[in-house]
Amino acid sequence: MYEVGSLLDSATQISQMVLRKSTNDGASWTQYKPTTQESYAYAVLPHPTNDAIICLGGYFRESDGTYYPVIFRTTDRGVTWNKSGSSIFTQPWNQVQVLECEKNNPNKLYAGLSGYGLYLSTDAGSSWSQTLPYVNVTCIVIDPSNENNVFVGTSSGVKSSTDGGKTWRDMNENLTTLTVESLDYDAVNKVLYAGTQYGGVFRRSIGIANAVEQDIVPDRIELCQNYPNPFNPTTDIEFRIANFEFVTLKVFDVLGREIATLAEGYYGAGSYKATFDASGLSSGVYYYRLEARQTDGGQPGGASTGSARSFVQTKAMVLMK
Repeated sequence: MYEVGSLLDSATQISQMVLRKSTNDGASWTQYKPTTQESYAYAVLPHPTNDAIICLGGYFRESDGTYYPVIFRTTDRGVTWNKSGSSIFTQPWNQVQVLECEKNNPNKLYAGLSGYGLYLSTDAGSSWSQTLPYVNVTCIVIDPSNENNVFVGTSSGVKSSTDGGKTWRDMNENLTTLTVESLDYDAVNKVLYAGTQYGGVFRRSIGIANAVEQDIVPDRIELCQNYPNPFNPTTDIEFRIANFEFVTLKVFDVLGREIATLAEGYYGAGSYKATFDASGLSSGVYYYRLEARQTDGGQPGGASTGSARSFVQTKAMVLMK
C-alpha cells in the first residue's frame, strides 16, 4: 500500500512531500522524502510490474512563493529521486492531482493537473504533451480490456477517449452534477461509475464491442454483414458509427426471442466489431439488429433541442453445424 501527503520538517520548518509504503498490510511503513524543497504530494503511481519504479505527483514552491506542478520518479525503490519531464513544470499555480498509466504499456503515462488539463507521456515521463487542455482533472480510469478507452473526471463532467487520449468527448448526458471527484470502472460488465460532489453516484453502460483499427472516420451509421456466413460456432459483426451514439446490437432467433446482447452503450465515431458465439445453439437462421440514437447537439452533454434521431437495421445470418 502507498500513501502520499506532506509533513512539516521540524528542523527547517518547511513542509515536504512524503511517500509512505507498506508491504505488510499496513502493519509498518517505510517513509521517503523525494526533495528538501517546500512541496506537497497528491498522487502516487507504482509501476504495474516493477516495484522499484514509483512516480509521485504534486507541486513544489519556489523562493518567490510561486508553486509549480512536479513529478518525481525513482527507479531504485526510493533511494534516489529525479524530476520527471519538463513541459508540465512551466505552468504556475498548478499541481499534479492524479497519475495513471497503461498496465500493458507502463511507459504511457497520464498526468492530471488542477487547472491545465491532462498531459500525456509515451516515454515513461521524460517528455509530456497536453492532450486535454484547461480543465481541472480529478481522476482517471483506463479500460483494462481496451486501453484506448480512457475516462477522465473533471470539475466540468466526464471526458472520454476511444483512441488512447488523442481526441476527447463529453459524457455528461443525465449527469446532473458536473463536479466529478472519483471514477471507477467495472470491466466485466462494462459499466462506468462517477462519484460527484453533493450529487451522488452515477453509472452508465459503456459498451461491449471493440474498436476496429481504421484511419477513416465513417460518414454514416452502417451495419455490415457478419463474416463468416454461414458460420460455426463464431462469427464477427462489424458496425460503423458516424457520431457519438447510444448503440445496442442484439441477436434474436426466428421467433423474435432475444438470444444475446453484443453491444450496449455509448460509442464514439469509428468502426467496431463484436463476436457472436453460438456454441450452445442449434443450426438455423438468426437475426442481429443494430439500434443507434443520438440527441440533437452532436454528443451527450451538448446543446439539445429535445428531439432525437434513430437508426435501426436488421440482418440475417445462418448457423450451420
